[in-house]
Amino acid sequence: ISYGSFNTRMLDLGIDSGMFGFGKSKKSNLLIDVHQLLSDGYQTYNHQKRIAGSGKYQYQVTPNTTITLFTGIVDLWTNTPNTKGPTRAQVDQFGPNYLMTGDPSMPNYYGYNFYHVQSEFSYIGVTSNLGHGWRLDNKTYQYRYWNKQNYNGTTITATSGVDKLNGYNKFGDVLSAVKDLRWGTFRTGVWYEWAYTDRYQIPSDPRTWVNTPFGNFHEHFITQSWQPFAEYEFRATSRLSITAGVKYAQYNMHLNQFADNGKTIGCPGGKIVSSVCVGGVAFVTHDGIYHSWLPSIDARYRLKRNWTAYAQFGEGSVVPPSSVFDVKNAEVSVLPRPTMAKTYQMGSVLKFSRWTLDLDAYYIHFQNPYVSTPDPNNGNEPIYYLPGPSNTKGIEAESNFVVGHGLSLYLNGTMGAAKYQNTSWWVASAPRNTATVGVSYQRKSWDLGFFNKRIGSMWNDNGGRNQAIPIDAFNVTNAFINYTMKDRSLFRGSKLALSVNNLFDQHSIYGVTAATAATAGVAYAQSPNDQLLMLPGRSVMLTLTAGFAPRR
Repeated sequence: ISYGSFNTRMLDLGIDSGMFGFGKSKKSNLLIDVHQLLSDGYQTYNHQKRIAGSGKYQYQVTPNTTITLFTGIVDLWTNTPNTKGPTRAQVDQFGPNYLMTGDPSMPNYYGYNFYHVQSEFSYIGVTSNLGHGWRLDNKTYQYRYWNKQNYNGTTITATSGVDKLNGYNKFGDVLSAVKDLRWGTFRTGVWYEWAYTDRYQIPSDPRTWVNTPFGNFHEHFITQSWQPFAEYEFRATSRLSITAGVKYAQYNMHLNQFADNGKTIGCPGGKIVSSVCVGGVAFVTHDGIYHSWLPSIDARYRLKRNWTAYAQFGEGSVVPPSSVFDVKNAEVSVLPRPTMAKTYQMGSVLKFSRWTLDLDAYYIHFQNPYVSTPDPNNGNEPIYYLPGPSNTKGIEAESNFVVGHGLSLYLNGTMGAAKYQNTSWWVASAPRNTATVGVSYQRKSWDLGFFNKRIGSMWNDNGGRNQAIPIDAFNVTNAFINYTMKDRSLFRGSKLALSVNNLFDQHSIYGVTAATAATAGVAYAQSPNDQLLMLPGRSVMLTLTAGFAPRR
């Protein structure tokens, strides 16, 4: 049972059966968890409701083979609008937590903005030791995500609202096999996935939610992906191991785009009359195939029993989004290629009985996938563009030191730069540095912690212009105190926990969407109509966990 700031309350029930079965044969285990969360939300009228549950059953067929069944469901309702956040003028007038109003005559009335998001994930897994050094792991899964949203614009008219869907259903299988050999380990497998996606946006009247005949866009598409892989870990010496592998990634996309009101593809073969397609076809079909070879290699060397160094290289790819077909009449003659990324990293790990230290340095070259930015002059509809290649490099360090008597000190820091190769401008929302300092205390039944994280300065883009809006560095401090019953009583595991997020009630700005698009040669200037992303204010949560554990 949890209760805290913003009238946030949660009920959660978790059950672990332990091993059970018939007679002396105890081969089954069952885990169940269900919860409900309700909250008024930090921002005004941004109500939240979440109901979720999961179940996991395992059965040990033989000492070498186990079958797992899992399913998890989340059902979420919220009044979050489609805007990035409140404007500067609204924050100045109503406070940093302002977002929506309870007045139906206002365009940001909460009743005109609501989400309903459903997600469900299930799988059947089999792990087996086949003998002769072979081990098998297979998972067949299904994943459904259905995001239904209704939101309003800056006015109230018969077309100011939007009825929106972004949903998909996926079926897939992940198979991997491992063979232990004299000089190393061989791993191979394949991931296959079939996905169906349905997306649309339709102008609507927020007072009645009566939609217009044709939407801004509507598309169905099926994506099939194959990713076979193989790698070999060669144990060259007792101290040195080298792993090399390759993966082949292929995506087949079959896309149907339906005629719309002219905002995206328009009316293929016809014309738009009063927002209606006349004389055109109902939809157009496209097929796209994307593929790439992705190698990887890494080496690990044990300098001493408690000191290891490593180096690694890998390639990755991102296929273009379906929005590459979002042009008039959906006429695309040449498909763009997948964008690639190359990653290099080296580091070292050192561990003593009371002290640990991890260090690494990295360099990543991104060709960069398509990115989007909201257009404030067009209902915050996304604009897609290629930002060009970028290079990200930096160093990271992490350490934990046990002072003694239950007291520990944690430190983490990063320094880096993420810049576009052609201009040396910063990539949006990439901080120059980060730092975390934490102190924790654990003694008998008590756990206490105090953690402060600092995010360094960064830049936001403005439309297609990079490094346009400066974002200052900010800090977030969290603290907690827990008491847990650790005796052998029937109620062992019961816990009373108090946590405080954003202890010092900071309202720092970490994102800005400019009210007006950037103009060449003109520096960004703050506007009362800029939309702001800000840290939520201080919140306090008290949680009581009632444990019940039979002595057996």
